[in-house]
Amino acid sequence: MSIILSPRAFIKIPLTLLILLSLAVNICYGDDAFDLRLEQISKKMDEARSNNDMERVNVLSREYDKVRLEQLDSYEAIKKEAHEKYIKEEEARKRENDAQVAEEKKIQDELERKKQICYSSKKYLLYEQQEMIIIHNVSLELSRNRQKFEREISNESGMVNKSAVYAIGKDIVVAKRNLNEAWNKYKRLGGKASSPSKVSHSLKNPCDNLQAEEEQHTERERLQKAEEAPAAK
Repeated sequence: MSIILSPRAFIKIPLTLLILLSLAVNICYGDDAFDLRLEQISKKMDEARSNNDMERVNVLSREYDKVRLEQLDSYEAIKKEAHEKYIKEEEARKRENDAQVAEEKKIQDELERKKQICYSSKKYLLYEQQEMIIIHNVSLELSRNRQKFEREISNESGMVNKSAVYAIGKDIVVAKRNLNEAWNKYKRLGGKASSPSKVSHSLKNPCDNLQAEEEQHTERERLQKAEEAPAAK
């Protein structure tokens, strides 16, 4: 009896199934040997009975029982060996998984450290104020356009929507205040534009590479978990 498995087959066979397969193969090989011995003893017992040699029959009967007990003991030994092998494989897998988790945590911690350093750097703070100025400029322009629109309506209708005018005026005051605050920070950080209206997207985010690195790390984790899921089943 022989069972041949391609090495590629073991890649997709769950560990528990491999243990059971190994156990089944060992029992089959063991059974062949024990069954042959038991068959030989049985034939000898038949011959002794046919010769009416009861003493010989009794001796062979005791030998048969002994071999049968050895066969049962062999089953237990094989099961014990398979169980111990399974425990060792599980422990090895746990150690490997723990090491992998520790490595992933190390990578994630290093990414967080780099992000903290980058996000507190002068280059990023300057880039951040640049983007805030652009946002406030847009907000201010939109509010002024709404203000102009309300004036046109008032001129045509002869009526003033005071609540709308007040809300727009409030938005303009807040936008100006935020713009001035961002502009002052921008200049303190070394911004080169001559006025808020001249600020453009000239500075690129210096932390973009870290964000890309984090996304790649997250994707690797996702793919790894997806690969491990079938094996866990």
